[in-house]
Amino acid sequence: MFYNGYAQYLEMFHQKMRVVNKAFPRRPACFQYHPREELMKKSHETVEKALIDGLLKGDPLPGSHLQSERELALRFAVSRTTVREALLKMQKSGWISVQQRHATVVNDFWSRGDWRLLSSITRNSEPFPADLASQLLELRIQFAPDYARKAVKNNAAKLLCCLSRSHKLRDSLCSLVKFDWELHLTMAILSGNKIYPLILNSFADLYAKLKGGLFANEETRAEARSFYRGLSEAARSGDPDLAEEVTRTAMKAGLENFKRQSQQAEIRFNINSAEISASQAGMLALP
Repeated sequence: MFYNGYAQYLEMFHQKMRVVNKAFPRRPACFQYHPREELMKKSHETVEKALIDGLLKGDPLPGSHLQSERELALRFAVSRTTVREALLKMQKSGWISVQQRHATVVNDFWSRGDWRLLSSITRNSEPFPADLASQLLELRIQFAPDYARKAVKNNAAKLLCCLSRSHKLRDSLCSLVKFDWELHLTMAILSGNKIYPLILNSFADLYAKLKGGLFANEETRAEARSFYRGLSEAARSGDPDLAEEVTRTAMKAGLENFKRQSQQAEIRFNINSAEISASQAGMLALP
């Protein structure tokens, strides 16, 4: 009886505090109310992100032992329960394996992983590794022309209806990314191959992360609009071969643009790092 009353009171308290958060959204984070379970969620996600970031950088290497739960709890200043929850998620994604006597071993995840691993990388990497993104865009060159061809062959009218929205598309990054994603998903569905939509939906979050690299400047946006016009012509004339050719050309251009943007971003990062190091060295040299 007492427990039920207390639980109801606690739930009412949580609801009222959430209302306060919404009413004053600009308050500093330290003054925002966060239920204990939400803080715990953030804690295990923080541990998972940090460990995956290390594994992607080769620390530790596949076949090596991960630190014990106790050591990880001390390292991240969280409970062992929180660490265990993070390790369980990583094990389900294929990063690690728990062997006898609770030893945690890093898997050869690049050779043995599956789509769950990519989903985990997308969820935990910020920014997404540029080299891996390039390889995924190379993969897109292989299957995008095929589902474009089949979409025109199976239902050119429906594809043309989707493409007609490109004429009214606003010249904004978010609008372009959203339309481009919906276009590729529509073609994948119209292709009749049930695997294509499953593959694309697995990369939905990743696509949003890569938007800055895919449509970063006016040149790449103009190329995207040119692709839509070419694909519209193929659909209007009912020409599957043209749809395949136009799509392959656009996907190759997209990959080259992304690589160029990544290289420029890396150069800017290196220059900024060098400037910061020089500034710090100058400050140390002051009497």
